[in-house]
Amino acid sequence: ELKGGGSCSQVSLGLARELLKPDCVVLDALGNVSKIPFEICIGVNGILWVHSNRAEYTILILNAIKNSEVMTESQVRGMVKALVKTVQLMIENEE
Repeated sequence: ELKGGGSCSQVSLGLARELLKPDCVVLDALGNVSKIPFEICIGVNGILWVHSNRAEYTILILNAIKNSEVMTESQVRGMVKALVKTVQLMIENEE
């Protein structure tokens, strides 16, 4: 049972398998480069659950994961940096 909010989404089975690998590029970029704290559960059935301390970050993470399926490693890292920068600017402007 997953408590405390978060969001569920469906991805392809191939992407779910990629996300379960220890060297997954998009999860590495999200966790180590972006420094956004988040929790993720990945099912082999393609169901993802993502939770972060802000809804904006949860959406960013889900979008980055889905977009990464058709990108190279360098494209994924660039996309994550661009998404994080955009969302952080948006959050700063709201405050």
